[in-house]
Amino acid sequence: MIGHVATITGSASIVRNGVTIEANNGDVVYQNDIVQTGSSSTLGLVLIDGSTFNLSANARFMLNELGYEGQSSASGTLVSLTSGANHSLFTLVQGAASFVAGQVAKTGDMQVATPTAVIGIRGTAVLLNVDAVDGQVSVSVADQQDGQIHSVQVFKCVPTNLLQGVCTAGDPIGIVTSDGPSMTITPTANFEVITQAVSKSPGQVAQEFNAFQQVLTTYDIGKQIAPDTPAPSDGKRGDVDTKSLQKFAGSPPPSPTEAPTTVVADDVKGQAGGGSITPTFVPLASITGDSASASKPLVPTLDTTQAIALVSLAPVTIANAGGPTNQGGQTISGTVDASLVGTTVTLYDTYNGVTTQIGTVTVGSGGVWSTAVTLAGDGDHSIVALDASANVSTSVPVVFTLDTTAPAVAITSAGGPVNQASQTITGTVGVADAGATVTILDGTTAIGTAIVQGNGSWSSAVTLNDGPNSLTARVSDAAGNTATSSAVVYTLSTTGPT
Repeated sequence: MIGHVATITGSASIVRNGVTIEANNGDVVYQNDIVQTGSSSTLGLVLIDGSTFNLSANARFMLNELGYEGQSSASGTLVSLTSGANHSLFTLVQGAASFVAGQVAKTGDMQVATPTAVIGIRGTAVLLNVDAVDGQVSVSVADQQDGQIHSVQVFKCVPTNLLQGVCTAGDPIGIVTSDGPSMTITPTANFEVITQAVSKSPGQVAQEFNAFQQVLTTYDIGKQIAPDTPAPSDGKRGDVDTKSLQKFAGSPPPSPTEAPTTVVADDVKGQAGGGSITPTFVPLASITGDSASASKPLVPTLDTTQAIALVSLAPVTIANAGGPTNQGGQTISGTVDASLVGTTVTLYDTYNGVTTQIGTVTVGSGGVWSTAVTLAGDGDHSIVALDASANVSTSVPVVFTLDTTAPAVAITSAGGPVNQASQTITGTVGVADAGATVTILDGTTAIGTAIVQGNGSWSSAVTLNDGPNSLTARVSDAAGNTATSSAVVYTLSTTGPT
């Protein structure tokens, strides 16, 4: 046992060992549980270290692991995959969550992952959202009105095992602070992201503080269920650890001369069609104040080499084989995990170095999806499918090579009157179609075939009929385009003059 369900409105469920059970107030939760809220539902969790989460409607939240030495499980053993250390990992797959970090965040390593980013947490109140349609992640740190600057550090989530849904915390993206803007991270093809800073209005700041207060209310309810639950690291419920009262709480502050940075796209035309994505680095937030007067900040022990094992769900896949085609209109089909019915798959096409969205589709029964798309322009189109709800949210690319130009084919033999039925017919096709089969026809009757050589030439022996023989050569390329040559006429006469 690693915690309790403290509050529920509407309906919610817990997936445990592959079995879905109805969630109720006071239910215990265990490591590897997946908590799901229905439409118009909410759920509050209080965990054994005081970490408290409020989940919105249509949220999917994984309790990957929690080890806390200050509180043992019901069996009297430490619940941990990290021996000898306070450690926790949770994954918000979709939906919104507001939460206050517990004691693990202060004394060890707390991480909250999404399909796109990994967040290192200290004593902080965070608002997190994963969009179910495009997978965009929004991260904001609440102003707790306690005179402190709270922060989290955000890292790219880099998949390392496509089949097992494993990722590591990759390159740092930026630092989000309670006195600065929020951050959005939008996934694109090939596990890349577009990151932007979004200013917060006074109204939003007030709403975030209200959400923070609601999380504390959830904690108070959970405390009645489990009276030994330690206080969250909000500094207001018996948490008197002076290290949590530093001026800059959370992730380490920037140097006095540098503000944290994030990547913002100057030109995001590639997301809508055409153009390229050119990232530049701009300040995410400027943090001022007398840093010398603050105690030494806690440095998160986020291990960027340690694999984060997510609950194993079947990855997003594309069933099409790809390859050469002469049809710009294609039906792309594939699958995701059967539990993700109703989520959205988005298709992206990378063509000439530019990635654009070309379609969306809702996942049907059994995790199957299919939609029609249009490939624009001859050449290679690398198609990927993205479902933000899946552990491995982006499929392996499938490449279609669109070729709408028919090959050029010609007979180079001269034709004319002949007295031999056996003739060798020669010709040419473009070198790009080397290996293709040329069919020689007399009218509409095939009388021979030839293979196009590497230099584009071809040759075949045929047998003519008495009289005129109107010969043409027909060839189809790998994409299915067919071309027929101009006719060359042979007139066979095997009878001498009288």
